[in-house]
Amino acid sequence: MLARHRGPARAEGRDEVSADSLPVRVARLLNDFMGQLHAARCSQKIWLKVHDDPRYRVAAKYGFQIAFGTIALTMRKFEDFYKHDFPRLIPDKGRRPAEARWLVQESKKRHLRAVTNTLIAHYKDEKRQLPSASEIGRLIEKGGWRTEEELMTWVGPVIERLEAVRNAIMAYHDVKRLEE
Repeated sequence: MLARHRGPARAEGRDEVSADSLPVRVARLLNDFMGQLHAARCSQKIWLKVHDDPRYRVAAKYGFQIAFGTIALTMRKFEDFYKHDFPRLIPDKGRRPAEARWLVQESKKRHLRAVTNTLIAHYKDEKRQLPSASEIGRLIEKGGWRTEEELMTWVGPVIERLEAVRNAIMAYHDVKRLEE
């Protein structure tokens, strides 16, 4: 539950935002999203270095899939957050950072919810059919990346925008620091 204060900053003399308040928990959640995306990017970088080595070919194939799945699932979770919780955190639409809308639009443009539903959360598509290898390839290609490097490059600005959303929420609720 949100604290009663809804304004952009707490009046002087009020208590600091509690460590278990919704704004603080959401800021930590967004930190988790950024960390997951960063770890996926790092994993891709590692697998790119060894994917041609026969000793690591199979591991690299699934390592890339896991990294891509992490990226898609994280973006799907952000879409859910944006729809269900973000409006309560910054009720004033004029104060909401444009980066939040960009993240949702980008996720939708790249069909990441469909990717997550078909490849990550379930093993069949919405018609209860097992997707073929070519269908899986087309689903991933709908995202618009031709290479793992392009996907890795795309993730950088995503992380930066998640950070901007987190910072906006913290500023709106006068959260000064996050203790782990």
